[in-house]
Amino acid sequence: MLLALACSDPRPGSSPPPQCPDLIVDPQAMSDWVVKTATFQNNSCAVIEGEVAAGKRRLLRFSTATPNKGPGALIVGNPNNHPELFDFNTCHGHPHFKEYADYRLWKLADYTNWRALRDDRTNSGVLSRDLINTLPAGSNFVEGAKRGFCVVDNSGPYSFPDVTAADPRTFTSCSNQGISVGWADRYSSRLDGQWIDVTNVTEGTYILEVEVNAERLFVETEYLDNSAAITVQVPPPKGPQLTATSTSPDPVNETLSADQVQPLLIEAFARWNRLGLATSSLNTIGVRIADLPGSTLGLASGNTVWIDANAAGWGWFVDATPGNDSEFYQSGDQGEQGRMDLLTAVAHELGHLLGYEHSDDGLMADTLATGERHMPSTNSGMLEPILVDLVLFDKKKQWLTEPVASDRLHVQIAERQ
Repeated sequence: MLLALACSDPRPGSSPPPQCPDLIVDPQAMSDWVVKTATFQNNSCAVIEGEVAAGKRRLLRFSTATPNKGPGALIVGNPNNHPELFDFNTCHGHPHFKEYADYRLWKLADYTNWRALRDDRTNSGVLSRDLINTLPAGSNFVEGAKRGFCVVDNSGPYSFPDVTAADPRTFTSCSNQGISVGWADRYSSRLDGQWIDVTNVTEGTYILEVEVNAERLFVETEYLDNSAAITVQVPPPKGPQLTATSTSPDPVNETLSADQVQPLLIEAFARWNRLGLATSSLNTIGVRIADLPGSTLGLASGNTVWIDANAAGWGWFVDATPGNDSEFYQSGDQGEQGRMDLLTAVAHELGHLLGYEHSDDGLMADTLATGERHMPSTNSGMLEPILVDLVLFDKKKQWLTEPVASDRLHVQIAERQ
């Protein structure tokens, strides 16, 4: 069904016929793509609403912006007046569009065939889903399952060669939805569904395509410009280990203790907390100290962080003032030189539990050198109350705690003989 209200007169009582919007996709918005790992419980809204399967999933996340280049505004209005467009029975508790934008991940050759078919003007009246069914046998793509819930003027103004100037920002409420000429609706990569699940996708180069209004539920002046595509890389999963950049020439004979780890774990959580990072996937956290093989400093598996007992022979720098990084900016040796920073290692492994994969540099790099500190620097949402179950082991003793539910991080360690 085409939405009649999608077209608007430029002025009340004007004589020209109603003018319609022309929705496009901004490829620049998609350029923030990143591959991350996240764990979803069965009661997660993303799982309930079919946006992802439960369990540990590897996701290609990206933002989407859909500007309106006019000549008329997209007018949706109140969702309650358009049950044909919205699903009102949602886990998130607000109406969702039944269809707003399609996300596809193509192999290069398949995308070339698809684009030639889609751009053929003789097919201009055919919906994408019907055209895709005519592709040669063996053509395939991975599809996302985003459920948009609110289109408003939240990004812009945009400028276009054939648009003199953007209209005033008009649509700012989910109870009166639409997109003015020269404005865009933007969905951040941090939101549920702003992804394509690449858990089972082979590493390589792909084309990420976003098509707005693929079902043509909104009347537009043009439909052939409704999509944009960029090239992305799906990297091979890196090994889980954080390793030392080099081998210690004179391995130390030291063993890390639970008491040393506790304040740095609390500080590592505080550093992620300052970024407002969502931690809904963290129900319980286990930390274990062990003699890890080779140059391994730490690794994360499930909801457990493993830390090497002596930092692969280098010894740990256990910061007595973990909230202050001054040791790494002052001249001279404050105890950090020639040692591995324990706070960095713990924060790194928490990053894995929060869904971050290894990166080329910074905190999530897969190697760490002595005398270096790296801390979280990516903003990713809001911290939610967490349940902490800290389990610390060294070679001789075992520490256990009972889970603690709180809106702040509380860690209590009780020694059990």
